[in-house]
Amino acid sequence: TAMGTDKTEEELAKEYGWEYYLPEAEQTEEVKVELKNIREDRKYLKVEDITFIDPSMGSGHILVYAFEMFMQFYLEEGYTEREAAESIIENNLYGLDIDKRAYQLAYFSLMMKGRQYSRRILNKEIENNLYYFIDSKDINVKQIDFLGGNIEDEKSREAIKKDILAIVELFKDGRELGSIIKIDKKYNYDELIQFIKNIDRNVLPMELIDIDNTQANLIHIIKLTKVLSSKYEIVVTNPPYLGRRHMGSNSTRYLDKEYKDTKSDLFAVFIEFGLNITKKHGFMGMVTMQSWMFLSSYEKMRKGLLNSSTIVNLIHMENMVMRIAFGTNATVFNKGRIQGYKGTYNQIKLEDIIEDIPEKFPILENRYNCVSGDNFELIPGSPIAYWASDRIY
Repeated sequence: TAMGTDKTEEELAKEYGWEYYLPEAEQTEEVKVELKNIREDRKYLKVEDITFIDPSMGSGHILVYAFEMFMQFYLEEGYTEREAAESIIENNLYGLDIDKRAYQLAYFSLMMKGRQYSRRILNKEIENNLYYFIDSKDINVKQIDFLGGNIEDEKSREAIKKDILAIVELFKDGRELGSIIKIDKKYNYDELIQFIKNIDRNVLPMELIDIDNTQANLIHIIKLTKVLSSKYEIVVTNPPYLGRRHMGSNSTRYLDKEYKDTKSDLFAVFIEFGLNITKKHGFMGMVTMQSWMFLSSYEKMRKGLLNSSTIVNLIHMENMVMRIAFGTNATVFNKGRIQGYKGTYNQIKLEDIIEDIPEKFPILENRYNCVSGDNFELIPGSPIAYWASDRIY
């Protein structure tokens, strides 16, 4: 049952008008038992605790669409439209982008969406969770010495200052690397922000020139660090597609160190990164190029994916279906391997599309198949050959 109601997912999908909802394939008894155990915990999940992030949000299309879906859940739970709109923006939706202009558009779109349901939302101090990246190398780090006026103990001050400097170092190429920056340590973010907000009373006026700018930028990167070090129930994005030879040298150096199996294209890096920030048995949905499904350069990545996650469904699109001159796919992963789970696969050909919309969905005659990811490992190189027959396996 979904969201505390007695309706099945199929019934809800129909009621909500989800045209592209794919019902779960018929699973074996063992898989059904495992799914029941996984979903047991989720029964107690409150709608306001479901976190959803788009880590390359652009102008926010996916977030606005997610807002509408969350609104359906909230109304089902008995919230008013006004309460729901404010809670969705404050609690559910997170978004990141390297481009400040894109961030401004996403912020505008999301607040306008909220205003449809809550007339006075713009007058309220609604905290949103959208951010753009900055380069920390522009921050005057010497001024960190003049902060932390709220902390008497010298040892504590030094420890907090050390944490802040470590975070500053992580974001030195923030605008080039963006969301793929890895945070390997958990910090006490509230403590760091309090430290930054409090100027030391013994500081000379000369030393305070432009310190408010330094404080604002430090708080900005602390908040970014918190978003990147958190785990989310749902991660959905259309990541950038950028081959290695078109990347800057800072990016290639960083990927060689942090994303060895996916470094040949940014879209693949985002698949790895997205699963890193997805909670256990949370969901990740991505629209990417199809190359990771078949090319030998992604073999290690595929084996890692099949080992650490489960493909719930995959829509494989021919050249030009997305108005792009190469094949793409939209894949939903469950973070965690569910042995024997049958995912649902379908192909969309260009001739199936009328004015950017599939004539029908799913298209049963186009390699439509329900198959377990375990089968792909039986083929050398583990390609995502979802249409292969049992005989081939």
